[in-house]
Amino acid sequence: MKNQNYSDDINNILKKVYQKIQALDKKCQELEKANQRIIVTGSKSQPQPKPINISEEELINVYNYTPQILAEYVITVSVTADTYRQKTAGKIYLESTNNGYYWVILREEGNEKFYHLVPNGNRQINLHRFQNKLKSLFVIQGKIESNNNNLIIEKLANLEILPSGYLWQLLDKGIIKIDKPSSINKLLNELQKINTQSGAVPNNITNLLSLVHEDHQNLVILIEQQKNSEKYIFDTINKFLQFKDKLEVTTNKLEIDFNNQKQEIKQLENKEGQNNQQINLIDKKMNELKESMQILLKNVSTLSSITQEDHNNLGTLTDKHKNLEKFTIETVNKFLELKDRLDTKIAELEIKLNYQKEEIRQLKNK
Repeated sequence: MKNQNYSDDINNILKKVYQKIQALDKKCQELEKANQRIIVTGSKSQPQPKPINISEEELINVYNYTPQILAEYVITVSVTADTYRQKTAGKIYLESTNNGYYWVILREEGNEKFYHLVPNGNRQINLHRFQNKLKSLFVIQGKIESNNNNLIIEKLANLEILPSGYLWQLLDKGIIKIDKPSSINKLLNELQKINTQSGAVPNNITNLLSLVHEDHQNLVILIEQQKNSEKYIFDTINKFLQFKDKLEVTTNKLEIDFNNQKQEIKQLENKEGQNNQQINLIDKKMNELKESMQILLKNVSTLSSITQEDHNNLGTLTDKHKNLEKFTIETVNKFLELKDRLDTKIAELEIKLNYQKEEIRQLKNK
């Protein structure tokens, strides 16, 4: 449906272009028969523009599209010599000339009359060379290049006719946008040459057909690009919908996994609390065991000291005393062996405690 609407729009545009070309041809034929209108001011005659009943926006569109149509409604003017010589106190005046660079257009809207100024649509203006003069009457938008002769009116310059009827004064500048020449402008230029130059018809017709073919080729390329763009958009939408479905499935799965992990974390937290209680109990028993070991070691140290002292003082005792010394030494050795076993047990408990702490840390990280 979109392709059909787009094709209809293109056909409508081509139809309007064809109608404009026909209207241009008709106006060009009328120009050959038309006589310039004049009004009488005092004892002299002064050409005046033929009023045109059109809105300002419509006038701009007609000028930008086919300025030659306006030729029978205009007066050709140029800036006065006094204005060039800067003898007009900064004011800009224009006067009628046969081969001027500007047109004065009289536009009527209701009971009001407006005088506008535009560049001469029947002259090829070298913007690069003529830009300084043009800037005194129009604001230039865009870069002027030596090979760029295409201009677009964005705003009409406004004039005021003086009471004498011979001069117009510039009230405010117009706005001109510089653009690259389009194929339709080339086409219209060739049509103008056909109607204004004798002896050049065959070449101009060839150029005309070439430009029409160029427009047709551009149109075909444009339609193909539009189709490719629409296909790309449809493919992108389908991919987006597929991605959306996958994203929803993945999101649901992630939510389930998240809830499961949340439950597991809760269970680990409960288990961690139980393990903490066990760790506290083990720590308490370890502390008690250490206190007992310290007391035992203190007693063993005391007994060992007494035994050593007795051994030193009773070196000449009888065998009975020697047996007592041997018994004492064996007793001390047994205490030392007990101490070693207790140390080993404590070490084993500490290793077991550290292992449980590591398991708890890993559970927390998960």
